[in-house]
Amino acid sequence: MKGWHPEMLTTTSKRRSAAAILAGALLLAPLAACGSSGSDDKATGSPSAAADPASFDRTATITIGTPSPSNILDPALQNNIGQNTFTFLIYDSLTQMDSDYQVQPMLATSWEYAADGSSLTLKLRDDVTFNDGTKFDASVVEANINRGKTLQGSALVAALNPIDKVVVEDDYTVRLELKKGLGAELPAVFALNAGMMVSPKAFTERGGELATDPGTAGSGPYIPVQVTSGQELVLERSDDYWNDDTAYAQKLIVRTVVDQAARINGVQTGDLDVAQISGASPVQESLALVDRGAFEGDLISQATPVVLMLNAERGDLKKPEIRQAIAMAVNREEMVEGLFAGNATAADQFYAEGFWAHDDDFGAERPFDADAAKKLVEEAGGAEIDVAAATGSTAEPVAQALQDQLGKVGIKVNLQSIPFAQIDDMYRRGELDAQVINASPAPDPASTMDYYVTSGFNAARGHGDLFGSLVAEAADPTKSIDERAAKYHEIWKIMAEKDVWVPILWGQQVWVRNDKVANVPNLSWVRSGFPSYRDIGKVK
Repeated sequence: MKGWHPEMLTTTSKRRSAAAILAGALLLAPLAACGSSGSDDKATGSPSAAADPASFDRTATITIGTPSPSNILDPALQNNIGQNTFTFLIYDSLTQMDSDYQVQPMLATSWEYAADGSSLTLKLRDDVTFNDGTKFDASVVEANINRGKTLQGSALVAALNPIDKVVVEDDYTVRLELKKGLGAELPAVFALNAGMMVSPKAFTERGGELATDPGTAGSGPYIPVQVTSGQELVLERSDDYWNDDTAYAQKLIVRTVVDQAARINGVQTGDLDVAQISGASPVQESLALVDRGAFEGDLISQATPVVLMLNAERGDLKKPEIRQAIAMAVNREEMVEGLFAGNATAADQFYAEGFWAHDDDFGAERPFDADAAKKLVEEAGGAEIDVAAATGSTAEPVAQALQDQLGKVGIKVNLQSIPFAQIDDMYRRGELDAQVINASPAPDPASTMDYYVTSGFNAARGHGDLFGSLVAEAADPTKSIDERAAKYHEIWKIMAEKDVWVPILWGQQVWVRNDKVANVPNLSWVRSGFPSYRDIGKVK
C-alpha cells in the first residue's frame, strides 16, 4: 500500500476537497454578512481566502487572540490538542494537514507501507536545520520517536504505540516497524505533536526547560523570544527557514484571552488584529458587528461536533430504553435555529462532510420523536441523569437546551458545571453520567476510536463487545482508504443503534479581524478551531 504522493488524489477526492473548502469557509465583509443578513455574498476588496502572499507585509506584527493557554510547549508533554496551536509555529512535523484535512508532506517527503503492513518507510527532507544549528536527518526521527515512547509523563505513548522499532536505513530514510495490524493512522498522527521534531541537542541538554522555554529547539518558521506561560507567546520569524512560502509576518504575538467579549473588544480597539470567536451568542454578536462595519470576519463551519457522551455504566443510563429516549428527544433543528440563530448545522454523525470517514448514506441516527421518547421513559418508570459541561464552554448552552428538551419527555436533568481542567479526566474515570463536549475528530478515525470510544473517554463502556474485530479491521494499514471507510461506516451505525453517544451539531466560528489580516480560511486545522497560524498574513 502506497503512502502520499501528489498524483494519488483521485477525481472523487478532488471533488470532495473542493466541496469541503467551499462549504467550510464563508467569507464575510462588513456589508455582506451572508451568515446574518441573508443578503447575497459580495466582494468588497477586503483581504480574502485567496489573498496573494506577494501582497503581504513581511515586516508586520500580528497579534492573535485565542482562548487556549500556552502552558506546555514541549510536544511530547502536550495533553490537549489545542496546545498544538502554539507548537505548530515552533516545530516542523513529519507531515501536515492542508485546509481540507488531507495529509501532505512536510519533513517527510513521501511514505510507503510494506505490502503486508509490517512497516512504514519515510523519505525525509535533506535541507532542514534546527534553529539551534542541529541538522535534521533520520537519526533525529529515531531519537524523537523513542523519546515520545519513553519520556516520563509523555502524552505521546498511545499515539506512538503502533511503532515497535525505528530503523535508520540511511541519512534520510527511516523505517518504522509496526505491531501487527496497527499503524494505519500514523501519517495523519504525524501532522500533530506526535510528529513534531525537537532538536536532540535541546532535549538532551535542557529537556526539563522545553515546556516553558523551547527557544531554538524547533526547526519551524518562528522562534519564541518571550514566553509568559498561560498568557502570551511572542515569536520572531527565523531568517534561515527552509520554506519561503509561509511565515508571512515578522512577528506573531499569540495572546490568551479567555473571555470572548474581551477578544471581540480587543479587535475593535486594535489591541488584537484577529481573534477566534465561538458559541451561539458570541458568534451572533460578532456577525452583527461585522454587518455594522465594526470589523471584518471569516465565518467558518467547524469540523468539531458538539456531542452528548453517555456513560452506560451509571444510573438510569444503564437502561437501553433511556439511552434511546435521550437520542430521540434531542431536537437538533430547534437548537440550530433557536440557540444558534442558524449559525450551525445539525450533526447526524461524528465526521463532517468532506472527510473520508464521513458516511454519505448514513441513516442509523434516531430521528427526533418526542412522543416516542416520552412513551419509552414512562414505560421505564421515569429517569434522572446528571449532564456535565465545562464551565464557560460553548457546550454549556447546549447542555442547558438539553435539560429543557429531555425534561419535556420526562427525563430529569441535573446540570453540572465543571472546570475545563477537571471535567475530561472525571469522565474518563467514569465519574460522570453524561458530558456535553466539543469532540475533535482526529484526521484518521483510528485515533478517534482510541481517544473517544475504546480507550480515553471510553464511550463504549458498559456496552460489552460492540465491535468484534471491526476496530482492528478498520485500522489495518494494508487496506485501502475506501475499504477502511466502509468498516468505519459499520462502526458508526453500531454506535448509533446502541446510542453510545449522540452527535448534536457542528457549530460555526468567526475569526474577527481588522481589514489588513488575510488568509485565515486557508489556515491548516482552522475547521477544528485550533489552527496553525503559519500562513496568516497582513496586507501592506
